[in-house]
Amino acid sequence: MSQTFNPVWLNNPELIPIVNQIYSFLKEHNTPPNIPVLHTIFEKENAETYKTRIKPALDRIAALSPDVPEVLHTLSQVRDVAIVRSFQDIATSQDLMKSQSDYNGKSIIKTFYSWLNKFAGHSDEETLDIKSAIKKLIEQRNVDTKQVRIPIGIKVLDEWTNNGVRTQNLAIILAPSGHGKSALLMNMAFKASNNLFDTWFITNELTLEEQTERFLSRMTGKPLNQIENDPIIGYKGLDHYWNFELDKHLFITALNKEVTTADLEAVMERQANLLGWKPQLIVLDFMERLKPSDTGYSRDNTSLWLGAVAKDLLRMAKRHNQLIWTAAQTNRSGLTSDQIDADMLQGSIRHFQEAAAVIAMKQVYLGMKDVEEERLGLEFFDLKARSAKRNFKSRIVEVNLSTMFITNEEVDPALVHKPDTEAEDEEGRVVVKPKKYNNSNSKQYNSNNKPKRRAF
Repeated sequence: MSQTFNPVWLNNPELIPIVNQIYSFLKEHNTPPNIPVLHTIFEKENAETYKTRIKPALDRIAALSPDVPEVLHTLSQVRDVAIVRSFQDIATSQDLMKSQSDYNGKSIIKTFYSWLNKFAGHSDEETLDIKSAIKKLIEQRNVDTKQVRIPIGIKVLDEWTNNGVRTQNLAIILAPSGHGKSALLMNMAFKASNNLFDTWFITNELTLEEQTERFLSRMTGKPLNQIENDPIIGYKGLDHYWNFELDKHLFITALNKEVTTADLEAVMERQANLLGWKPQLIVLDFMERLKPSDTGYSRDNTSLWLGAVAKDLLRMAKRHNQLIWTAAQTNRSGLTSDQIDADMLQGSIRHFQEAAAVIAMKQVYLGMKDVEEERLGLEFFDLKARSAKRNFKSRIVEVNLSTMFITNEEVDPALVHKPDTEAEDEEGRVVVKPKKYNNSNSKQYNSNNKPKRRAF
């Protein structure tokens, strides 16, 4: 069916009840039902009809296994059919007929202009009069799930974003290579899913096995190098996660090729159809390995390339009422604490402009805990946080990258002595010599908003 789509199928009496049920379920739960759920729903409604008509159709659908190009081709055809049928409804509507009989040309233009805007969601431009704009807003909110804020469990960032960035937005972490972007994103995904937000972590830098090792280290507190040598040491003690159904809220995808957001959406929709699961939060590590959906861009022009990728990600977030957190690389100039600004971006601020939140980050050296163990911190800078008051002072939290653990324990930046020039170590991290540090000076923060379940 997916390979030879024909518009007449939309009038197929055998398939119409299934399509209607999928739509009703999607509208109520903001995620499509999977095949087993459809079987259960129809059998409860009418066992005889289910047995004779619905079950055979569902079995045929379940046997299909279209690949991504087939799905995308089919969806483009379905969209064309929707446009034609919508046009037919407009052309035969009583309002349009009355406008014609009254020779009301302005009303006709307004009707068709509003209709065009329904199919221009992918466009960067949309203009409506204020009455129509308010009407559209209300209609969309009645159909779509209301935007929600999604905190990601890093207290500093949640405070700066007014307890989380809202869905339908893009948020970006900016940091040089080797400063902990992947570890931060992984912690975001883990903490959000642990607080019951359906989270999809996508890595196009590591293999699935490598990323799983990092999550296992974070979940168990076992050093990553030990997990890499023998993952069985981290397998015990995970029952409390499964009891709280973490596995139903966190999915991991590893990509070993350069893809577009269209490819990501195809994978997501396939998951939704098979499992009835669709994420509220997407954490992507990281955006520079994506390519724009439109052609004509070159990686040689980093500015235009990343700007196009950011637009694609934002469109995806808006289409599916999701929040997307990702990371981008900065150059190393401008990374001293007194010179953190938009000039850090590689060549341009195009992707900066698309985001609702932009947080700069660098790794700092905080001294030695003991003879063998050093103390590290992540210093955050608020470059942009829409719907929140801008913060101009940096904040530092302690981090243990050997176990992928980022704490909410803050170090007062005033306690960290910063020399006239900051040096970089062999991995490009900024090294800062602190004054004598006393653990009593650190602050252990607890969120005012109690988590929906206990944190691990």
